[in-house]
Amino acid sequence: MPCVDAGPTWEAIARDDARRAENHAKRIEAMLCGLTTALEKAGILDVLLKEYDAAEAGEPVSAFRKWWETHKAEDERRRAREARDAYTKAHATPFRNVLKPNIVR
Repeated sequence: MPCVDAGPTWEAIARDDARRAENHAKRIEAMLCGLTTALEKAGILDVLLKEYDAAEAGEPVSAFRKWWETHKAEDERRRAREARDAYTKAHATPFRNVLKPNIVR
């Protein structure tokens, strides 16, 4: 048995860092989605995007607009899938009740 615990491997540290970075990115994207949705509903998103500083952001405003349209479409598909799954779950009849609907025990 070694006298000193070497601690976690570099691979384990890298995996943990990558997981934390991914979770952080997902949280930021969710916050950006909520904020952008609110601005769009208020009718001021386009007004504010005129002040977008592409040099500061490092990306053109067209990249933001493309991300937003893609993100909204993904959200719409996710919501439709969740609604379909909820409907299916709420209206599903257990298979055994279909086969033996009138058996009383």
